[in-house]
Amino acid sequence: MHKRVMALLLSLVLLLSAAMPVTAMAAEKEYAGSFVFVAMNANSTIVEPTRIQYKSGQTIQQALADSDIEFVGLEQGFIYKINGVSANYLLYYDKGGYKLDAPASSIKALCVHVSSTYSDEAFQLILQMADYLDMTNHVQNYPAAANAYAAALKGLRTATADSAGPLLKNLKAAIAEYAALLDGTKYTVSATATQNGSAVEAPVLSLTDVYGNVTTGTGSVQVIAGDYKFCVSDGGYNRTEGTLTVSADAQVSATLPYGEWFGNIRLLDVDQEPYRAAQNRANHTAQYWIEDTANALSSVYLNVVMGNVPNTKTTKLRTIYTGTNGKDMSGTSRSWNSTATSLTYLLTSGMEGKTFALEAQYTGSDGYTQIQSYDVTVTRVPTLKALAATAEGTKLPLEFAPNTREYSLKTVSSTVDIDAAPFGEDYTVTGTGAVQLTGDTQDHTVQVTAPNGEQSAYTLHIQKVASVPVTLTVPSGTTVQVFNGAGSEIAPVDGTYHLVPGESYTCIATKNTWYHTQITFTASSGLNVSVPEPVTADWLTGLAFYNGTYASSRIAYAADKTFSAADHTYHYTVSDCNSSVAMQATATGTVTALYRTQSTVPEIHNLARMETITTPVSKTGLAQSLTYAVAKAGYGQTVTIRISKTENGTTYYQDYDIQLLRQLHLSSLTIATKDETLPFVTPKGATARFDRDTTDYYVKVDRETAALYLSGTYPNSSTDTACCGGYYAKVNGVRYDTLAGAEAVLNTDLYNEDISVQVCHADTGSIELTYTVHVQKSDPIQLTIQTTPADATVFLTNDLNGKRIVEKNGTYSLTPGASYSYTTTCAGYIGQTVEHYTAPDKDGTLTITLKKAPANDKLINFDSAWPHLRQNNENNGVVDYKTPVYAKDAELYWATSIGSGYDVNACGCPILVDGAIYTYSGSRIYKVDAISGEILIDKPMDHNSSFAINPPTYANGMIFVGLSDGTIQAFDANTLDSLWIYRDSIGGQPNSSIVYHDGYIYTGFWVGEINEAHYVCLSATDEDPTQTMEEKLPTWYYTSKGGFYWAGAYVCDDFLLIGTDDGASGYTTGKPSLLSFNPKTGELLSSYKMNVTGDIRSSITHYNGKYYFTSKGGYFYEATVDEKGTIEDVRTLKLYNYADDPANPAMSTCTPTIYNGRAYIGISGTAQFGAYSGHNLTVIDIPNWEIAYTVRTHGYPQTSGVLTTAYMEETGCVYVYFFDNFTPGKLRVLEDKPGQTEVSLKTMETYTASGQTETYTTPYNIFTPSGAQAQYAICSPIMDEYGTIYFKNDSAYLMAVGSTIERIEVTKLPDKMTYNVKDTFDPTGMQVTAYYTNGKTRDVTKYVTWSDKPLKASDTDFQITFPYAMYQNRENSDTLEMEYGVHCDKPMTTLTLTIADQSAVKYGDVNADGIIDVSDAMLICQIYLGNVTPTDTQKKAADVNGDGTMDVSDAMMVCQYYLGNITKFPVEQ
Repeated sequence: MHKRVMALLLSLVLLLSAAMPVTAMAAEKEYAGSFVFVAMNANSTIVEPTRIQYKSGQTIQQALADSDIEFVGLEQGFIYKINGVSANYLLYYDKGGYKLDAPASSIKALCVHVSSTYSDEAFQLILQMADYLDMTNHVQNYPAAANAYAAALKGLRTATADSAGPLLKNLKAAIAEYAALLDGTKYTVSATATQNGSAVEAPVLSLTDVYGNVTTGTGSVQVIAGDYKFCVSDGGYNRTEGTLTVSADAQVSATLPYGEWFGNIRLLDVDQEPYRAAQNRANHTAQYWIEDTANALSSVYLNVVMGNVPNTKTTKLRTIYTGTNGKDMSGTSRSWNSTATSLTYLLTSGMEGKTFALEAQYTGSDGYTQIQSYDVTVTRVPTLKALAATAEGTKLPLEFAPNTREYSLKTVSSTVDIDAAPFGEDYTVTGTGAVQLTGDTQDHTVQVTAPNGEQSAYTLHIQKVASVPVTLTVPSGTTVQVFNGAGSEIAPVDGTYHLVPGESYTCIATKNTWYHTQITFTASSGLNVSVPEPVTADWLTGLAFYNGTYASSRIAYAADKTFSAADHTYHYTVSDCNSSVAMQATATGTVTALYRTQSTVPEIHNLARMETITTPVSKTGLAQSLTYAVAKAGYGQTVTIRISKTENGTTYYQDYDIQLLRQLHLSSLTIATKDETLPFVTPKGATARFDRDTTDYYVKVDRETAALYLSGTYPNSSTDTACCGGYYAKVNGVRYDTLAGAEAVLNTDLYNEDISVQVCHADTGSIELTYTVHVQKSDPIQLTIQTTPADATVFLTNDLNGKRIVEKNGTYSLTPGASYSYTTTCAGYIGQTVEHYTAPDKDGTLTITLKKAPANDKLINFDSAWPHLRQNNENNGVVDYKTPVYAKDAELYWATSIGSGYDVNACGCPILVDGAIYTYSGSRIYKVDAISGEILIDKPMDHNSSFAINPPTYANGMIFVGLSDGTIQAFDANTLDSLWIYRDSIGGQPNSSIVYHDGYIYTGFWVGEINEAHYVCLSATDEDPTQTMEEKLPTWYYTSKGGFYWAGAYVCDDFLLIGTDDGASGYTTGKPSLLSFNPKTGELLSSYKMNVTGDIRSSITHYNGKYYFTSKGGYFYEATVDEKGTIEDVRTLKLYNYADDPANPAMSTCTPTIYNGRAYIGISGTAQFGAYSGHNLTVIDIPNWEIAYTVRTHGYPQTSGVLTTAYMEETGCVYVYFFDNFTPGKLRVLEDKPGQTEVSLKTMETYTASGQTETYTTPYNIFTPSGAQAQYAICSPIMDEYGTIYFKNDSAYLMAVGSTIERIEVTKLPDKMTYNVKDTFDPTGMQVTAYYTNGKTRDVTKYVTWSDKPLKASDTDFQITFPYAMYQNRENSDTLEMEYGVHCDKPMTTLTLTIADQSAVKYGDVNADGIIDVSDAMLICQIYLGNVTPTDTQKKAADVNGDGTMDVSDAMMVCQYYLGNITKFPVEQ
């Protein structure tokens, strides 16, 4: 009782101490108090219990508005969104109040929820949870308290008065338990230290416990028992660190660093120039001033000179900081003395500085790490991004660079105007505007100041000088311009230029617009410059522009006129779909092309560019590319072609003005009714495709169609740069800025109409283009189709576009005279197909009769333990088999090499039928013995599969295999002979699992992420048993963009559910769909477009009336579907991979395995093929719609898990098996039960990369393929009733792992147990049973082996061996690490045989009675007649004549011996 009271008092003290910082903060900020706020919806906690502080007199509403929580609707008093999460929220506080205008001081807690259940107990729980989070004693790291809080957080959403009480009690108890722990018996830990051989007086000792509490003292500290990290220091920058377990008083002895381990420390820029620095060697601090322009990559380089370190090879240099990318950079070893060590992610551009430690680390012989450190501070320096000076409107020469701080200027004016722009928008700039010059020289400072007070000054040294007069002598008919070094034109006054003495100027003379000379001169008083006269003879004699450089493939751009040297302006038409321009020019002189770049990349767009042209005009010669002259866009371009010569310092040149005008287009155009997209046709009715250069199109519609809807895309619709966008279209004269569903109203009285689509652009110089759609109309007819049998499926398609015509009210609506095709199929019947059926001119009836398929009597309907990917029709891999749980109880039985590699010759995933394994590889199908791995049968397939990532499927005596090019082939499961083949019209990889239901199989294909592919239904019937390669007709198919990759269907009598790819490249942009079909007819019953991105690449799991699946976008889904197949709702749960990187989401292709309301899936890390990059197994609590916990894995568990319930009564747990898709392909088992929030059965795995070693807690690694079997594993495990797990991986081995065999026993002795020497063992009648660790037994008689050599007298203990045991994992019980490839002994047993010595055989004494007489002769005759089976000894004794046979001659010779006529047999002579 005393202990309980003390624990309670301690917890109260902790609560009060934890609240003290909040009170202090409230006082500091003049807050009057606080209340606790919590927000929840049905699925998650949006805001955990947190304190909202309020000022005196504030209402609840005002306090919430001042908080950091985001509310929508708060001002109106009706909150409907919190931190971006919308819901129909209710709110209530103490005693059930709900008004937000109540004083904040009147409440203790405010709860926002979708449920209005109020109880005092729940509010007490909320208050306690907030107190827990506020505590500063690290109780949050105490597992019992963390678990109690997690349980409270989880239970809070549904908390009642009854359920909140136990949660509150458990949380308080855990807090009190932690307080009692911290108040436990204290032990004294003292420290001694030496430095350079001398004792350190009063060393500083710090101990950090596992919860994060730090105890520091001089010489010694007192702490409770436990594991600690210790640090002993001299009170400065020298310290030694290690670990320590305290269970009694203890002492730490440490050697501290001494001397200077660091030399000069510099931070360098990309040009290897040092940043401004102040290094204090006395106290080991360093400060660096780095401009705000420095960014995360390649802006800061570390240069540290190695000092007097203990060991030049093993002393590591490290930088202790968290990068701007969120990653810990402390483990990265830096190079001493290098100038090329980039401190990536140290800074971002801007004014945010950085403080970090620079450490030299040396591990001594005692295992402790000696550390000498520098405290480094980076202070950011503000800069300008632009600086300019003008005088009387003339820009002065000033070559600005942000890091250059001083400039010299000359001017003849008394006033200089300064303009500057800061790098940061919130900077302050002073010193701009007009500067009055009061003397001959004057310094002027422009200062930029950041919000944190840091400043930079730019100094302008301005010299005012008297201008000097300069005159020009200009040839008749010529105009001139004079420019200073900044490019500003200088105007003369009364013919005289007043210039700055000593500065350089450029004079350009122009004659007849196009002809020029250019000279430079230095201004001096009285200078007269004689301007050379431009040459007006034309130097350009040929010009051509193309869309490419090579003569064999390029096309010339059309000009508005034929080239003439005297004509200096040309317009060339360039398609807006082109992004390349090349040219040729023939001239006397140097030819250059001048233009400003055009690009959709901002960093490249609108830059001045000059290309020197060296390719003369030639039909066969190369043309020279004008890089970035045009983008794929509607905006034109101006190119100046300049021909120049230089003589005696004068440049003579002449210009040609080239306008590249853009011919506008559409990139795509579709036209649709409300129900379907219409195919384009030719005037004669043939199918046509959109081509941007073809302007006339035809469509056919029913006359009653009231409107058509046009959609199209432009070559460039982005807004990235100024050359992007600008398009619009006019449909029948009506403007549409985006051509998406533009309506064109039709006149239903007309049979022919035209729709015009005029493509326009903001660039008025562009060339518009008009497309015309000719609409041809007719009145539809109604066709009734009657089939025998009545339940046959008719799949009718329009020959123009392949689109299916769906039956409505018993009839098909067709266009008279149009061409259609149809197939008619039914399970058990021979399918029919008719091509190019012409619809009649009026309503009618079509009768179709199918013939019943002859029965294939050879097919045997085997039992199947695992007939397809997920074992059962619910696609939920849940079994009750006693699979091994621990490594010591699991072993690899056999590994059979089938195929090679991981692509077209890979070994396929297996299935289990009639006790045998079925798989395929390359172009062959295999049947394999499940116990021995022996290949029993292999037969050819039509061709190979693609990557072999799916298993075959078994049903009704048939095996179905997906092959490449959209092929499905069926085989006799008994003989593996081919039965039929299906070849899809689109083709594609057979990546969708094959599902069987009620006489039909269903599967899909994949042709690429953005291409269309089919999902198909096929009758499984062998329609012609006499043919092995009959072509199967599809019962129905559905076309989807993106196709079906690993997507597996759930099928029942009423509907089929399947997920799609998203139809976009990657998995972060497009949105997939969930589709529901009538499984018999293929009618699309329902479609649900997801509101999140990512391909659906899992099968659909049916569990408790809901449907579950995953996506590559990083989501877990639950779908609600009614009995008619209508998808009513889909909810999503975002998955987690230890990062929040939108470009690398927590993708999953894993079909959920679900049991007890918990789903088990594998998740990819941020790098799909990167070790430990966040890959994990995730456990999802479905009722609470949240992740229960995750546990890291070596590789991505890309396939699906299998769960066994076999041990539920014994342990209360289920065990789920997954593979890592990363070499070596570890098999893991996850132990789990309801309420569990962390992994229980685990393996510790250590991984080293880039010099950094990490240890990870992973799910238990029960088995690891080793040696030749180690490889990536894309295979879901399958199991049999003996608990054996079958799988393949990319090593091309098929494998079986199961329970170890405790023993084998001969449970029935062989008929023969007595032998003679040199006899051979006869197993007839023997039965051998294997006894497994999991309690299973199995007859293995046909699989055991023994010696077939002649028996020796010593072979009485005769060994029988079961040879199928290879290797296993072995766990280190202390470290929980695994050893792989541990050899397993093969189980064996012993028979005790009786073996007589054959060497003592007495010839003639066949009956072995010691006497040779007539009875022996009679026995020989009986043996000869076959009435007696002789032993080996009898055979030898009877063959008295030595001829190798036993016959009458031997019997006669025995009689002769008995009568005394002979004394020896011939065999003895």
